[in-house]
Amino acid sequence: HCQASAIKAEGPDMDNLRSILEKISRQIHAGDLPAGVVPPERLLETGSLYESALTESFGSGFDWNSPDQAALEFLKQGSWQFAGARTDSEAQLIRDLLIGEDGQKRSYSEFRQKVLDLNESYFEPWLQTEYNHAQMSATAASQWLQVNADKEDFPNLRYETIGDERVRETHELLNGVTRPVDDPFWDTAFPPNGWRCRCDVSQEDADASLTPPADAQAAANLAVKDARFKTNVGKTLATFPEVHPYYDKSAPHADYRTFGFKP
Repeated sequence: HCQASAIKAEGPDMDNLRSILEKISRQIHAGDLPAGVVPPERLLETGSLYESALTESFGSGFDWNSPDQAALEFLKQGSWQFAGARTDSEAQLIRDLLIGEDGQKRSYSEFRQKVLDLNESYFEPWLQTEYNHAQMSATAASQWLQVNADKEDFPNLRYETIGDERVRETHELLNGVTRPVDDPFWDTAFPPNGWRCRCDVSQEDADASLTPPADAQAAANLAVKDARFKTNVGKTLATFPEVHPYYDKSAPHADYRTFGFKP
């Protein structure tokens, strides 16, 4: 069988983002960055980090009219939309820190420390998680193109976990499940199946022993309970989930700690 190569474990360089965050904090405290304005430097840096994760994992140098280049462009487009929503969300959360518990505007030193604390506990951990997810999404999209190109010789796919102690018990339920490439099972169970999911698939020949469809679907229903990940990035080319608190303008992002997003 054919096995995809593992993604890189490298993370984004946070130094420039931290300096930009300091600048945004000063602007917001001084009233120079009104509500509704997305900080352009922060957006550019965040979007560029996502794009670099995609390019590093998907590859580059394709013919402009090739399916590979088209897929990569779709992935990039979605990642920039996500970066814009994230940057707007960050600015809203920072503005929420302006007023202290006594109802008075915080001093800049106190405000700055609150922003730094939020950055350490929320912004940076989630940026790392999202960077890793962009890598996995790019890997999945590239892999799906290869799977379809090879399906005459390798008509089946086998779900495989990494096999170490960090594998989620729910994802372990899918380990070894084998179904045809064109089976609907892969519409909702093709990895990644969650934040920081490291699962993979291997291409199998026609002699592979197939998992009964009912058993495969039952395992998928237990393993992938979050509707946002019941998808196949290779088909949708959506780098990030299309439902996310970053996009929710009606409910302020104060509920981010309880949304179930543990990086």
